[in-house]
Amino acid sequence: MDASQNRPRSVTLTIWGVFLLGGWNGGRFFVTGLNYQLLATFSTTPTPLFRLVMALFWLLLLWGAALALWQKRPFTRRVIPSILTIYMVYELSVLFIFAQSGPARSGWLINLLFYLSLIGFSYWALNRTAVKPYFKN
Repeated sequence: MDASQNRPRSVTLTIWGVFLLGGWNGGRFFVTGLNYQLLATFSTTPTPLFRLVMALFWLLLLWGAALALWQKRPFTRRVIPSILTIYMVYELSVLFIFAQSGPARSGWLINLLFYLSLIGFSYWALNRTAVKPYFKN
């Protein structure tokens, strides 16, 4: 019997969610890298280099967390909701610090609700009673 047959569905959803959020940042990294020269000609803030480095950082951190969860590492039960909280603060901070126009900031509430739902789901999914045996095997 392999691990995927013993893995609770909520853990599988959390693995996929963290993996896809990392993939989103991988897309950011790829697109920013392809358009780096063009973006560097404009006086944008944050700089394209900052965007490139942060996208790579979040890609590696989130994929590492998903891999650790897939490998049944018990520390992921605390770490993944914490990483998602820090990611939320980062994303909303970038939005409020660097977005100067009203339309760019108009979606902050839906972003906040989205990130809070991700954090809440991950905390519930990784700390419910039915999941505890998954981390003890």
